[in-house]
Amino acid sequence: MRGPAAVSFLCGLTFNLGLCLPVSGNDLDRARSLITRGDRDQARALLDSTLAGTLKTDDRDEAMYLRAIAASEGEDYERRVQELLDLNRSPERAGWIHFTLGQLAYARGSLNAALKEFQRAQENGRMEEGSLWEGLTAFVLGQTTAARDALERAANSGNSAIRHRALMALGDTYRTSNDWQQAQSAYRRLRDDERVGAGWWAAATYREAECWNQLKKSDRAIDLFRNILQQTPSAYEAPLARAKLAELTVSGLREPSAAAEDPGLKTGPPSPEFYSVQVGAFTVGDNAESLAAQVREHGFPAVRVVK
Repeated sequence: MRGPAAVSFLCGLTFNLGLCLPVSGNDLDRARSLITRGDRDQARALLDSTLAGTLKTDDRDEAMYLRAIAASEGEDYERRVQELLDLNRSPERAGWIHFTLGQLAYARGSLNAALKEFQRAQENGRMEEGSLWEGLTAFVLGQTTAARDALERAANSGNSAIRHRALMALGDTYRTSNDWQQAQSAYRRLRDDERVGAGWWAAATYREAECWNQLKKSDRAIDLFRNILQQTPSAYEAPLARAKLAELTVSGLREPSAAAEDPGLKTGPPSPEFYSVQVGAFTVGDNAESLAAQVREHGFPAVRVVK
């Protein structure tokens, strides 16, 4: 695998209510509402007050579950999620717990532990997200066949964000094996499914163009590079596409005069061949750096963390 792999994750107590609220079922409803609105400080304060009182077993389990969701600090969050494993819970909740623990392990760089948690999440009903993250983790671990199986499952998700991320990663697994035809097919599936210019569209278009170039179908590659410049001129891939167009023009695949006629084409020295694979997205910088270090240890030295 050549070139930079951009690591670009989901991943204390503030008593600001001013009074001690009585314990009741309404407190749990209020906590849910606060979490939904994004007001986690008040949710944490309310839930800590609630948990300090006397609760029925089911209400205490629910309060602990909500408190784990409302936690904002990494270690506190993981500790509270781990505590939920000892509680009686529904399969749906178990799926959430294992999926969350998998993401935390992934962020720490504990990839084998993360893989097991994502598989457990699927066993408990978190099939689509679990499959996506199982595939991403297996790919980083070099388990290519397992990665492709999991990503194909996720590529059939009804959630477009999961589906598109899975197709992008699926294409990357084939590209690292120089299987350009299969890679092109995965990127094309994503492009056909994605709205032009949105989400992963530019990245998938650029990578599909690279595949066509490798397959000696340079005309198709040039058309796709031009499409990026026309549809998404401010995308990260736009200057890369411009450089590729200049390289192909210099190589004689297009008449040199075409560069002068096309304002989106700039001549210059050929750009080096590279591609990147995004392996994570984080809100905590230290977590991104930790994963980057783990990826380097697995034999991919050219890793960068991008804000």
